[in-house]
Amino acid sequence: MSPVDMNGYWKMTSNENFNEYMEALDVNVVIRKIASYLIFDKEIVQNGDHFNIKTLTTFRNY
Repeated sequence: MSPVDMNGYWKMTSNENFNEYMEALDVNVVIRKIASYLIFDKEIVQNGDHFNIKTLTTFRNY
């Protein structure tokens, strides 16, 4: 059975509880405030069972 095709560009539609998640990770309040305004998109390239996932934002891509 082959894996589901996840290739593509995925746009974030919401970030519910993201601030609480970052707070639980002890992220600085200033960084949390900045991150809450960012829109995270994902670019997924799948080759069989291997995935290359890039996180894209207006601030930094990684």
